Amino acid sequence: MLCGTVLAAGSASAGEGPQCGIRTEKRGGLFILHAVASSAIPDRGRYEFLVSKQSAGGISRNVQRGDFSLGPGSEAVLSTLAMEAAAEGHVTARLTVQSKRGVSTCTFPRQ
Repeated sequence: MLCGTVLAAGSASAGEGPQCGIRTEKRGGLFILHAVASSAIPDRGRYEFLVSKQSAGGISRNVQRGDFSLGPGSEAVLSTLAMEAAAEGHVTARLTVQSKRGVSTCTFPRQ
């Protein structure tokens, strides 16, 4: 289990597909987002993690995509993104995990 706060969580309908979560932590002057997936049974698929930060200097966007593979009852950190601590409050994120069993989408801040 990661340190930090689970600030967004999502699930596929009736718990059929992978579960997702976006966790945050503050460490050493950084604000860190962790994209997390879990599944009660073995599963594999793809994920997309979109992070936007708006400041006086403009908007920055980061998109990370990839494959995941989960064992039974396991959890995996799919992606981690660190930025300056001042970014907290100016960041939005969306994580989508998809497998043959379903799709789960999470947002930060939670909507």
